[in-house]
Amino acid sequence: MTTIKKILCPLDFSSVSENALRFAFQFADAFKAEVHLLHIIEPAVGMVMDTPHSIPIINSKSIENAREALKSFSEKNLTSVSQKLKSPATLFSGIEIGPIGITINDFAIRNKMDLIIMGTHSDKNKSWWEGSVASEVLESPSTPILIVPESSEYTAIERLSFATNLHRGDLLHLLEVVELLKPLHPEIRCIHVMEDEK
Repeated sequence: MTTIKKILCPLDFSSVSENALRFAFQFADAFKAEVHLLHIIEPAVGMVMDTPHSIPIINSKSIENAREALKSFSEKNLTSVSQKLKSPATLFSGIEIGPIGITINDFAIRNKMDLIIMGTHSDKNKSWWEGSVASEVLESPSTPILIVPESSEYTAIERLSFATNLHRGDLLHLLEVVELLKPLHPEIRCIHVMEDEK
């Protein structure tokens, strides 16, 4: 795996994705990477229409509205972090129709993304990955994923933890992480949790 050159940031226009987008802009700046914005329009489940020819009209209108929202959303958030960036952001944007988690992973594969950065809601009663779009993407990940909790602010990665259950495959994943984050030169601490005294 090479270093990060293409970052995918899925957006649903919530405050959570707004925070993830600001994070993605600053993260991309450290790597001189492109940021690819993606908004997904999820088809209505169980929707039956008497006139099938009207479906493209509805989709066309939804896509146009989403395209305008994506443009203003990205401009607003880019402006809010522009003074923190060393160089202008290289942006691309796209609209897709489909189930959210699957579509994000498919888009990442098709467009050869190096990293997905996305936000997640915090809920006191659930783990950070439960019941969110992030959990759908994590079900069958196609690309490394950086999940940004809604209250997190961007700081350059100086230290990170690598959780391992001491399988041989973990060494390969660790080497991938080292290669992926090489430009940041972080300190990496490997952590293994023992479930019992044996």
